[in-house]
Formats: sequence, structure tokens, C-alpha cells
Amino acid sequence: MSESDLFNTKQFKQKFLAMYPIEDISFKESFAAEKSYVECQELQKLLIEGTVLSDIAKRYPPKASYVKAFLKSLISEIEVQGHEVSESIYTLYTNLLGEEKESPCCLESTFCGGNSGGFYRTYTLESGKHVTLRETSNLVVDGTTGLRTWQASHVLLEFLLENPSIVQCKRVVELGAGLGLLGLGLIIEHLPAAYTFTDHHPAVMDALHHNICINIAQCQHQDGKTWEYEDCIVRLVPLDWQSTTAADVAACDVVLAADVVFDPRLFPALRHTLSILLDAPGDLQSTPPCDAVAESISSSNVVKSGLMNGNLSSASSLQSSSSMQPSLSPPSPLPLSSQASSLQPSLSMQPQQSLSPPTSPFSSHSVGARRAALLAATVRNEDNINSFVKCLEDASLEVVEVEVRCYREAPSRPLHSVKIFRITPPDPSTLSRSSE
Repeated sequence: MSESDLFNTKQFKQKFLAMYPIEDISFKESFAAEKSYVECQELQKLLIEGTVLSDIAKRYPPKASYVKAFLKSLISEIEVQGHEVSESIYTLYTNLLGEEKESPCCLESTFCGGNSGGFYRTYTLESGKHVTLRETSNLVVDGTTGLRTWQASHVLLEFLLENPSIVQCKRVVELGAGLGLLGLGLIIEHLPAAYTFTDHHPAVMDALHHNICINIAQCQHQDGKTWEYEDCIVRLVPLDWQSTTAADVAACDVVLAADVVFDPRLFPALRHTLSILLDAPGDLQSTPPCDAVAESISSSNVVKSGLMNGNLSSASSLQSSSSMQPSLSPPSPLPLSSQASSLQPSLSMQPQQSLSPPTSPFSSHSVGARRAALLAATVRNEDNINSFVKCLEDASLEVVEVEVRCYREAPSRPLHSVKIFRITPPDPSTLSRSSE
């Protein structure tokens, strides 16, 4: 087995577990016509053992219809190249064809099985570690959008993994955590000292609890809502933005949120919650988070690009705003600079491109020892985001746009623009001067 075959098999596994779009997975190169019968049979065995028959897929299966489509595409390409399809692959495929409906997930919930399309998706981090989520492909289930993973979660996780000092050894609270991709990715990479997941909808809380348990269930406390993962204390807390008080959540240094600004009716409640968290009494841990953000951004001079669904390091189409000038008015595709040509339908890492250091939005903002929130929002309606920013500024919160990135699940999928904002309470020195 060649090194190329082994590498490609690893990429197929990552794509399969993350349910990467079938039309963007190509088996042609792996099953080239010049391969011998023995080579082709060995490769088929290795590929199936790493995908459909892998331990992760058996324990946390992707959607059955996706597995069928994956096998059908594989069989078709093998036959087109003139090779013989192995008996094990045919057996797997015919057995799946005989199943009338999706198999239910391990635990019952309002979205597992049936018409809601519950399944597991496993994402691979750059380190090779996995985050497995039970989710749905439906936009709205049981009156909530929180039962699927949205674009901004991928982008904010990638941003923080590139700039770990923002959350390293910090106490982090996430608002609208949804299924938990952002927090679980950070926890598994051993970054925060404490992480509090918050959400409100009962179905989302159940799904989030399940996802936490299957990823970090090293030591779950008797209350069922607190875990210890290495040196990180993890909590799951129900939080209603309409009635948040300082006693509702643990002390924090950093607040995170991704794609929580869908509904303008919730802007005042979200502003209320942010204000309480950012103004909470108590000392900050180690480097003030605002300073860490500034240092991380100003020192960065490399922009990564690649494909984002099978691998969080190279599995998304991410481009920094420092390397492009996107039009932020959806739904038309965003024009990219010449760097966009680096996007390929492969999970192999694209060459890192050295750029001039981006201008830090914090260079002219002295933030000192204040708490900070990082909020990522997919640009679906520019006016909506502008209204949210104004809502925060009306409460004297300081809002700075850190950068704009583009996210594409796969080459065949739409390109999305995601804005990342830094939100801080007002600078006490500024308030003192204004009062004088």
C-alpha cells in the first residue's frame, strides 16, 4: 500500500465521519485503472474499515442515507475504472438498501430518528482529535434552530485555535451553545480552565448534555451537569436571556457566542445578558482576555485556507479579511481575491501563505483588564447585524469588528461571510473623563 493510498484513506475517513457532501468526494485517483487486482482489493478493505466499519462510525453512525450514497459512489467509481468491487462492500450496500428507515440514535430525544433526521457527525481537529455531535440537518426542529451546527461555530473555533491565548487558562462562558462544537473543540484541546455551556430550549439542552457526555465523560459529578476533563471544569447551565442575573452563571473571563443573532426580538435580552456577564465583579485570571485578543491578532501573519467539514484545520474554506475584500450582501457569492484559487475539493492542507501582518483593530483601543466577549455571526442580513451592533452600543458596550472570514462547507456549497466581533464593557477611564 503506497503512502498516497494511506493518506487518501485517512482523508476519506475524515470526510465520511463528518458527512462531507458526496459530490465533493472523488475516488477516481485512488482507484486508477493501472492498479492491480490485489492492490485494489486491499485498498477497498482499508477504506471500508476506516469509514463505514470504523469504531467511531459503529458507535456514532452517520445518517443511513448518507452511508448508502457514500457506498454507491464508491462502487460506481470502482466499476468505472474497470476494477472488481469487493464482496464486503456489496454486502454492506445491499444490507443498507434493505433497511426501510433510519436507525434511531443511541439515546431518545425530540430530534433523533423519524422525520427530524437525527444522526451523528464527527469532526476532526488539526491535532487529530475528534468532536462527535448528535445533530440534525433540519433548520428548525421543535421551534428551535439550535439542533444543528451553524457556520459561525466552525469559524470561531478555527479562529480561537489559531489564537489560543484568548481562552487559554481562562474561565469561559458560551451563550447559545447549541450542540457544543465550539466549546468541545476548545476543551478537547486543553485550552480553558473552566467552560460553561449555556442554552435555554429543553431539546437543545438534552442534545448538548448528550454531546458533552460522549466527548468528555471522564468524571461526571453527581449533579449530572458538571464534568472534569483533565484540568478543565465543565458545566451545563440553562440560561434564559430574558431574566439573566449575575447569580445564574459562574464567574468568567471570556464570553463566546456564535450565530445567536438570528431574531431581532432577542437583541435586548442578549444585550442584557452580555452586560451582566461583562460587568460581573471579581478578578480576571492571568492575562486579561482583551489584551490576549489584541496580542494574538496583531502578531498573526499567516492565513490558513482549506476545506472545513471533514477536518477543522483544513476542512473549511476560510479566508481572512486581510486577504480579500468581500461584498457582505448575501445571497450572491462573495468575490474573493486571487487567493481563493487555493480552494480544492481535498482535505489535504493547502500551503500556508505568508502575508503582511493584518492591522489589529485593537491597536488604537486600550482595553486593559476588562472582560471581553467574542461573537461570530454569519452575514445573512447586513441590516440585522448592524441593528444588533447599535443595540449594544446604545448600552455603552464597545463593539469592534475583529475580522471577516469566509466559510464554505465544500466546493459545491454556498460561500458564507462570517463577522467576528469583540465586545467589552465601557472603559472606566473614558467614563470618568466624560463625567467630568
